[in-house]
Amino acid sequence: MASPGGQREYPLRVMAACGVVALLALAASLDAYRSTYAYNRAYADPYRVNVQPRRFREVYSLVPAGTVMGYLSDLSDGSARGGAYLAAQHALAPRLLVDEPDVSRREWVLGNYSRPQDYGKIAREHGLRLVQDLGNGAALFRREVR
Repeated sequence: MASPGGQREYPLRVMAACGVVALLALAASLDAYRSTYAYNRAYADPYRVNVQPRRFREVYSLVPAGTVMGYLSDLSDGSARGGAYLAAQHALAPRLLVDEPDVSRREWVLGNYSRPQDYGKIAREHGLRLVQDLGNGAALFRREVR
């Protein structure tokens, strides 16, 4: 029904229904925010993406930008290995990490391990030499010149 001013008036039950829908939408938004916040606090940065640039900072001065690097890790295939690989790849850009079986064909190789290793042994097994123990389970290798 139109009012004298030309505006349409809605029945009270329609206005109440719109108010209820608006309140339900607001409640759902707050619940989604609360659950997302709780999840992010519980599982903050599981692949440690934010610490990788610090972990690999010495690689930036030793390995030229644009280099294609090999990748070694003690993590088995799966989401843990994939997450650690992608985090390292992100941190080292514009250097490119390639996770391939034969790393000895790459001049530079990054070792990204869940704990410190015997890097000399790893280097010998892959025909590499240890350039630097980067600490915290990371190492930089270079192909042996024969």
